[in-house]
Amino acid sequence: MEEKRTRYIGLDVHKHYLVALGVDADLNIVLPMRRVELSHLESWMKKNLKKQDEVVLEMTTNRNYAGWWHSVKR
Repeated sequence: MEEKRTRYIGLDVHKHYLVALGVDADLNIVLPMRRVELSHLESWMKKNLKKQDEVVLEMTTNRNYAGWWHSVKR
């Protein structure tokens, strides 16, 4: 059975896209850096994120952030 190791996924959110990168506890890259258009975010999350992932967002002053984060938390 595959061990469920925590992955740490960093998201740098921009107006129309985000940049994602994931590492494990040993800082091995487990999700190579990639640009994701926000219009494709939901399908990307379903394909790439796992329940045990810890997701970190870059701090932002973008006023659209609250609505975006609410849609991600569903």
